[in-house]
Amino acid sequence: LFKVGQIYNERDVRESERNIRSLRQESFALIQPLEGSHPDRVKMLVVVKDIWSLRLNSDYRIQDGLEYLLLQPSEENLAGIHRRLSGLFIYEPDTITAGARFVDPRLNGSRLAWIADANVVVNHATGDVEGSNGFVSYGLPLWSTRREWACNVTAQWDKAIDRTFVGRSQAFLDVLETPDDTSDDIPFIVDSEIIAGRSTVTRSFGYRHKSDVTVGLLASRSVSRPPDLSGFDPEAAAAYVRDIVPPSQVNNGAQITYHYYQNRFASLVDVETMSLQESFLLGPELYLRWGAFPRFLASTRNLLQFRVTAAYTQRLGDGVVRPFASYGIDNHVESDDIRI
Repeated sequence: LFKVGQIYNERDVRESERNIRSLRQESFALIQPLEGSHPDRVKMLVVVKDIWSLRLNSDYRIQDGLEYLLLQPSEENLAGIHRRLSGLFIYEPDTITAGARFVDPRLNGSRLAWIADANVVVNHATGDVEGSNGFVSYGLPLWSTRREWACNVTAQWDKAIDRTFVGRSQAFLDVLETPDDTSDDIPFIVDSEIIAGRSTVTRSFGYRHKSDVTVGLLASRSVSRPPDLSGFDPEAAAAYVRDIVPPSQVNNGAQITYHYYQNRFASLVDVETMSLQESFLLGPELYLRWGAFPRFLASTRNLLQFRVTAAYTQRLGDGVVRPFASYGIDNHVESDDIRI
C-alpha cells in the first residue's frame, strides 16, 4: 500500500503487513523502516517467510469397509506468485467425484481476483457421468481500509443424484401408511439441480470507524425430482414425495448488507493455526442484512429476510475472546404488495 516517492505513513505500513500476513502462502510478515541515504528518506525492510506450498489434504471414513475418501492435492504458490491450483478426488459408495480449482488473487498484476472450480461426478458401478458442480467468481475486493469501492460476480451450479446410505448399503423407505405386511422399499434417491448467481457492489465509508454497505442482486433455482415411482403403491409414492423430496423453488431478488467495525487489529501467533502469524479485528462489530425475493421477479413465493449479528473481540493475553449473538427471520408474505 506504499510506493517509492510517497511520504512515510505508519498506518499504511502496518496494513500492508497485515495484508501480507493474511495470505495463505505466508507464515510471517514484518516491515521495518530503516535510516535512508538522506535525512528526508526512509528505507523499508520487508521480511516474509513462505509456508510449504505443496500439500495433500485428506479425509476418510471406514466402517465395514471404506465409506468415504477425500484427497485434495494442492500447490499453494504456483510459479511463486501466489496462484493456487488444487485437485479433488472423492470416493463414496455410489460415485467418484474428480475436479480442480484455480485461484488467481492478482490477475495480470492487478487487484482483480478470480476463482474457477469444476468437478464431475461419475457412478463407479456403471461408469456413467451423472452430475457435476462448480463455481466461478470474479471481482475487485476491498484490499485496503482506504479503498471505497468493491464488486463481485459469482455463478455456481450443482447437478447430482443424492443417495442415502446405511454404511455402504442403499437405504430404503417403508411408508407407515401402507399395510404392515407390505414393504415398499423405495430407495432414498433424489435427483437435484441447483443454479445460482450473485452480483454485489460495496461502498466503504470511514477509516477509524468503518461502515461497509453492500447491495446485491441474487438469482437461484433449485429443482428436486424423485426416482421412478410408477412401480410402487400410489399412497407410498405420494408419501415419499411429500416427506423425502425437497420442494423445488426459485428465489430472485435483492439484498442489502450493512457492516460496522473499527480499524483496530491485534497480531498474534499460533491461535487458530500452527505457528503462523494471525491478525484479529478488535472491538465491536455489527452485521445487518435485509433481503426481498418477490413473486413478481418469478420467485416461488414472496420472501422477506432479516439477519442481525453483533460481536465484540477483545485481546486476552496471547489469545482473543469473542462473544457474539445472531438472530434471523424468514417471513413468507402472502400478499403480492411487496417492494424491494
